[in-house]
Amino acid sequence: MKKPNFSVEVDLEFIKTITLNDMFTFIAYCQTELHASPGTRARKIVSIRQFWKYLKTKAHLIDNNIAEELETPKLPKRIPKYLSLEESVRLLIQCEESPRDHGIITIFLNCALRLSELASLNIDQVDNEVISVVGKGNKERRIYLTPAAKKSINKWIQI
Repeated sequence: MKKPNFSVEVDLEFIKTITLNDMFTFIAYCQTELHASPGTRARKIVSIRQFWKYLKTKAHLIDNNIAEELETPKLPKRIPKYLSLEESVRLLIQCEESPRDHGIITIFLNCALRLSELASLNIDQVDNEVISVVGKGNKERRIYLTPAAKKSINKWIQI
């Protein structure tokens, strides 16, 4: 396999001078000077580790992946934010004039779909009682439609 030409894009000699201490210093700088959140620092660490892994395993440009020793900060679990009942009602009222928008919002609010599942939903995945969606981990699941969702979908389809 031919090695990629990094001479234009990456100064390999400079990369070989980087130490684990340099990486720790960079992450500390992100925290203290840039006030980066733990999530931002975690993404930076993952990016650094993946880049060094690529240089070693795919490009075969380095012998030692020092970034393997970087650990991502522990991230607290976030509690999902929900719309209040009043906010949900206001949202549905706002889109009453558009059967399409009303249908989408009704499905989203009533059927506990993830946004990615809703965005990839096709009409052939919907029958009168159930929606079949492919969710996280490429797992298929069936979601039963509420009466409000059925009514809204039928109104949308009749257009």
